[in-house]
Amino acid sequence: MLGYPIHTFVLTKKGGFRKVYELGIEKNWLPVRLAAAGYNSYLVGKYLNEYFEHPSWMRPGTNYYSPEGWTVFDALTVNAYNLTNSCFSLNGSPTKCFPGQYQTDLIRDKALGYLDDAAAAHKPFMFYLAPTAPHRVSTNKMVWYPPTPAARHANLYPGIKAPVTPNWGLKNPALPRPQAKLDAAYNASMNALYGDRLRSLRAVDEMLDAVVNRLQTLGLLDNTYVIFASDNGCSSL
Repeated sequence: MLGYPIHTFVLTKKGGFRKVYELGIEKNWLPVRLAAAGYNSYLVGKYLNEYFEHPSWMRPGTNYYSPEGWTVFDALTVNAYNLTNSCFSLNGSPTKCFPGQYQTDLIRDKALGYLDDAAAAHKPFMFYLAPTAPHRVSTNKMVWYPPTPAARHANLYPGIKAPVTPNWGLKNPALPRPQAKLDAAYNASMNALYGDRLRSLRAVDEMLDAVVNRLQTLGLLDNTYVIFASDNGCSSL
């Protein structure tokens, strides 16, 4: 992890996992509908903000919890935004942490194993892979740093700088956060963030390559749609 923070803020509890749980949205969402249609569904990685398998606010009598409809639900819990010490809950089981293992590579390896299982089941399936890279990293969700690249990618793109477009420094009136001070320190922090985002994305690229190659090896690629989504410009698969 680099030794300088990008920004500091305190999270507010306005949505995320708790809201989805309390509203019962999972009772009639895509994984449930796909299960009814004969599909298996797999999630590996980030689910929703503040997901834990047994949060303190959950209704009395509830044991460990995972959302409905998933065949495999292998979700990030504690340290979701720590790329070198992430923790997962498998189908609502107690959280297990993987210190020293790079999160994107771990998600890749989990996904490849589950792809083999999906192929062996001889059923149609949906996969949702959600690495947190290239999101900024934190150990306390208050102080955030540029994303940590995999060690093999730490020296990629030396000297790269964030592109300065006509919108550089223009405030978005829809965002309540204060206007950034456009000085040398700010420009340096944005260049560092941009470079480490690109470096952390290299492992995401390698994950995608491994998944597509496994689909091809399993004879499933020609019958599979690969769809990309994003979180504020950050990559999800």
